[in-house]
Amino acid sequence: MMAAKTQLTPDERLQLRERMNELSDRAEQRFKDAVQPIYGASEFGEPEHIGSCILIDLQGMKVLLTAGHVIDGNKNTTLYVGGARTPVAIEAQFLGSTSQGRARGNDRYDFAAAKLQADVATLLGDKFVAQGDIVTGPTIPPRYLTALGYPNSKNSYSRAKGVLVPKMLPYSTNAQMSDELANRYGESGKNHLFLGYGRYSRSQNGEKTNSIAPVGMSGGAVIDAGNIADPKVFRGEMEPTPRLAGVTIELWRKNQVLVATSLHCIVPVLLRELPKT
Repeated sequence: MMAAKTQLTPDERLQLRERMNELSDRAEQRFKDAVQPIYGASEFGEPEHIGSCILIDLQGMKVLLTAGHVIDGNKNTTLYVGGARTPVAIEAQFLGSTSQGRARGNDRYDFAAAKLQADVATLLGDKFVAQGDIVTGPTIPPRYLTALGYPNSKNSYSRAKGVLVPKMLPYSTNAQMSDELANRYGESGKNHLFLGYGRYSRSQNGEKTNSIAPVGMSGGAVIDAGNIADPKVFRGEMEPTPRLAGVTIELWRKNQVLVATSLHCIVPVLLRELPKT
């Protein structure tokens, strides 16, 4: 195993930071097109950013996956996905974790998904994540995770410009897990991912910076970027393949972690239930 960070020399700490940046960049480049912003309509009829979503392909079925609470407040509103000048209208029946008999207030899984019609999928383009690029089992630390989404603070509509210019936030950190953390959340931990998200974080050059409020990141992706504790990965002798691991559902402020529901427990539900919708 790689030495603990506190035991690294200054040169090794620099090498670790650079390696983490490389893994984060590779994860972002591989999956950024599949993560898109979602907009509703404000009372003035203008686009209003409400969250993020992931486009996935499950055995040829084109699926839009997001956080359930993103859909809850917009059930009677036409949703729009994408940005720039041509967001795509989405009018679909959503299947979600509450469809499995849970009330949202007690729902720790908080996902919603819709099967997209062929013409809508075509408009969204070749952005869907293949099923083979999705993690099929629990993500157990030590793993390095990258969250991709669209925070509200960076994605407000500009009346002056009259266009949507989506701005993605990539955020990377080591996976956190302990029995105590899982118990406080009320789950085993096998079906969730926890990413430390404090008031401050580190920029790519290692400087301390204020963390961006992640409101709007809900429904975005969490990518398993690799095992940074593996000496071969640390030294760059092995390049791990980034894989889609989860969908972000909330910032658990009390414990300063972003929480994501693991895809390995969502995908079987979608494969079983979405064809019926």
